Amino acid sequence: GVTLTTFGLLLFIKRVFWRKFGAWFGRRYPDLESGALRRFRAPLNFLAFVFSCSLGLPLAPESFASRPFVVTISKAFFVVGSYWLLRRGLLFFFHATSRKSHLAASTRSLLQTLSQIALIAVVAPVLLDTVGISLTPILASLGVGSIAVALAAQDTLSNFFSGVYML
Repeated sequence: GVTLTTFGLLLFIKRVFWRKFGAWFGRRYPDLESGALRRFRAPLNFLAFVFSCSLGLPLAPESFASRPFVVTISKAFFVVGSYWLLRRGLLFFFHATSRKSHLAASTRSLLQTLSQIALIAVVAPVLLDTVGISLTPILASLGVGSIAVALAAQDTLSNFFSGVYML
């Protein structure tokens, strides 16, 4: 009932907003292809569905809504949907700026890969914390392991960063 109504209302609002935004975007960036914004539709639909399910959760039967894993799963889906939307946004940003930038293709590829790794490095701990996995032992293990790797590969890392600096 309420979940489907909320989902339908959110999809209607998104469709009206999407048309207005698409018209504005087409006037503002005429050099991009017309389907550039289509890659955002699926993540936005997914987030609208998760949001409407979260709104309908308090109205669900008490035996279902009182279970903690239901709330945890809805939060985890929201984090995954947000990651999906942000990743598509990053890809769109790199695609839109690739024509205007004067960087080499390999440098653009390196920046795109590093930005996606940074996004995963931010989203993964948030998702693990949302699910209820403690991050302290994981971060402590990563800290000790990174010190061991850095000491073992000191010369190799020095050469690598010198090469990156030369770019």
